[in-house]
Amino acid sequence: MPVKKISIPEDVIIGMLRSVPESSLVEIFWKAVVREDTAPLNSAEKRAVKDALDAYTHGTTTNWKSVR
Repeated sequence: MPVKKISIPEDVIIGMLRSVPESSLVEIFWKAVVREDTAPLNSAEKRAVKDALDAYTHGTTTNWKSVR
């Protein structure tokens, strides 16, 4: 299926995302940002996952409300 690309000003996109319920945002980001990759993780990716889990465990992650 061909992919269409469009240009939209950043502030318009942010405005649209702010109007979407938070429960729907996760699905939107998975479809728009996350690529499917079935290859095994390399050492840098494994380290990034470990660092992220450590940050989550220690409560040093960024709160979504702060980004929003």
